[in-house]
Amino acid sequence: QVKAKIFVIILHYPASAFRAKKFYPALFLGNWNHTYLDSVGSDGLSADMKKLVEKTCRADTTKAVNIDGMAEKIMSDAIKSVSSHDLIYPGQLPSHQSASTAAFQIKYSYLTSVLSVNIGETTIGNFLKSQFIKLWSEENLERILRRAAWSLQNGTSQLGLTSCLKGILQEAMETFLIISFLQLNEWKNLDLCFHSNRSDEADNLFYIILTSLPAIPFEELLLHQVGSLRKCKGLPNINASELQAQFPFFSRVNLMLDQVVESSLQKMSTENKKGSMILSLSTTKLLNNTMKTLRATTDEKSIPLKTLACVTSSDTLYTRYFEQFLQWKLNCKADSTIGKWFVDKLRTEGNQVQLCCKGEKILLIHIIARKYDMELARLSSFRNELPLWVNQDRNAEMSDKSHAAYSLGGPIILDVATEWFMAHMAEFLKGRNTNLKWMEHFSTFRRIMTDIIGNDAISSNRTAHILRLLFFFDALEVNSVSQTSKAFCFERFYNFESSSFQTDLDTRLDCLVALIYGMNESQEIKINCTNDLLNHFFSPAWLVSVEMLWKEDLNFVINYLTDTDLASSSKKLLFNLVRNACVHGATLDSKLGKSTQIIHCEDLKLSQSRLLVVNSLLCCDDLSSFSEDGFRDKIPHFIPHFAQTEHMDMDMPDASALTNKNFGVFFSKYESSFKPGDKLAEAVFQIVMERIITTCNNLHSDKILLSLWKDIEIECNVTRKEQTRRCRTLFPSEEDTIAG
Repeated sequence: QVKAKIFVIILHYPASAFRAKKFYPALFLGNWNHTYLDSVGSDGLSADMKKLVEKTCRADTTKAVNIDGMAEKIMSDAIKSVSSHDLIYPGQLPSHQSASTAAFQIKYSYLTSVLSVNIGETTIGNFLKSQFIKLWSEENLERILRRAAWSLQNGTSQLGLTSCLKGILQEAMETFLIISFLQLNEWKNLDLCFHSNRSDEADNLFYIILTSLPAIPFEELLLHQVGSLRKCKGLPNINASELQAQFPFFSRVNLMLDQVVESSLQKMSTENKKGSMILSLSTTKLLNNTMKTLRATTDEKSIPLKTLACVTSSDTLYTRYFEQFLQWKLNCKADSTIGKWFVDKLRTEGNQVQLCCKGEKILLIHIIARKYDMELARLSSFRNELPLWVNQDRNAEMSDKSHAAYSLGGPIILDVATEWFMAHMAEFLKGRNTNLKWMEHFSTFRRIMTDIIGNDAISSNRTAHILRLLFFFDALEVNSVSQTSKAFCFERFYNFESSSFQTDLDTRLDCLVALIYGMNESQEIKINCTNDLLNHFFSPAWLVSVEMLWKEDLNFVINYLTDTDLASSSKKLLFNLVRNACVHGATLDSKLGKSTQIIHCEDLKLSQSRLLVVNSLLCCDDLSSFSEDGFRDKIPHFIPHFAQTEHMDMDMPDASALTNKNFGVFFSKYESSFKPGDKLAEAVFQIVMERIITTCNNLHSDKILLSLWKDIEIECNVTRKEQTRRCRTLFPSEEDTIAG
């Protein structure tokens, strides 16, 4: 029996070889076993490295290498190194410490807890480990072995082969984890693994997107220098650091949908050779083309389609996405002015399209945001400070039409401005010295309000109510009303328990004037405050822009100023205010597309609707003076005060003495049909006469006479039936009915 013999060959090179770099690595093939002395006494990982070398060099498929076990050991070591990198946003750590100053142990515990989170049928740690293992194909194993051998041969590594391999795998795992954590935590996405809003629907979508993320290229792991890796992706706005993530991988989904919408727009622009503005494009066409573009994407970019599929079966996910989009992208909340504006646009545009599934609603969000991106950008720039003029020269007039505000819809900017003033209304109760800045801003706002609105009309009732309230308190401040009286009025609209204004604001003129007369102030102050309100709500700037409560205002101002207890100056004020209402109300009617039907109303450029209200308040006799055959027997007249004498005798001939019957009816029985001293009748006469004189400018007398003749014929030929129809259809409060 021959005893087995063992041959041991020890290869060794002297220390001087380090300087000459002529040492040689030895890789034993065939049936030789090899052991590197630098791996003796290690944690066992080097033994796996040895098997890896044998398997790769011998191409032996019978020997299995435990890559899973190797990855487990490498990950546990790498996570310690990864914890020293800036992968966490401020406020994410349980201790609420800054991510950059938090202790290593706190960050290490946080990242370790992330790896143990259960998502789907696995944990995040096991999923990452499986992804890492998939990278190590036979070809890649051979590649890193060759790289380790080159490192030894070129002298760039002073380690043994197994230690060199271990180092390469350790660096690759560290790079892999850093890149993975950066993807997982974009825009605080890992918050969804911990906070109370976690749900089964969100977890399911989290797992779907996680397993759909593109694999990290193997070469990227080997070429990346760990120190060169970027930090956390910057948050979209300064307020996002205080917000929680609500939708899984919102940053990635949002970016992909933006890219799809942009690709669709570029394709549509290419097909349309003439080109077109995005605002002119049909929302339906945009949505359909974007869905086609989305369905044509490759598997690598299938995350949006999978997201839309999940949202289709869940209203909660859509709500989460929309809320995070408003807060993170538009930097606002749904109940803010910008949020309401965007919701209104979404609803208006959404009514024009037929959605195939609920998931398309998310795509519609991005289409509307892209379609109105300029408006949103400018509107967002006025968010937290007084809009338009806060950075302007206080002495400069805001008349430059190139200002960003004027290229945006005026009512939008007005909404933001009114909300700002409303939020600072409490300054009224802090004393005159404290609210000087507010008054200065509001004074500027009043001056440029017309320029802001431009040719638009204020459509938001809330904005109109707020503006009326602002001008009410401004009138109190201007007339030096006491703090006690201001607090008395303030309590009428403000809820101190909830620290907010009431939602159902009652800003009718009769309500506001009643508050003024309920204050403990002198009669002079009360009258001055009331007149300031009347002058504002009947100013041209207000009348051409605000429709809300115009009818109530006009009724009130006529009844208030025709009160015999008021001073004689009220007659002139009544004329000015009613004239403004009729003249400038016509401009607002034109903006709103309302037609004019009253005879001569269009020629005189007076508002039909305002004249109806005025007409209903005139007290006129002889309207029903008709003959037996149903024609006019007498024409009601108004004789102005300057044409009357104490014993007026017109000495008009009988109708039979005139060759023209209509002239006889018109001029016979020529007497006033209105009560003496009727302020409203005098005001209406002046308004109509003024407009007639303006209309007759540059006309010859014969043309004016013919026009008068025609008017007399029209008036005299009105039948009893026609007069009855007029009285019924022109009833001011129910113009569209036969009441009255």
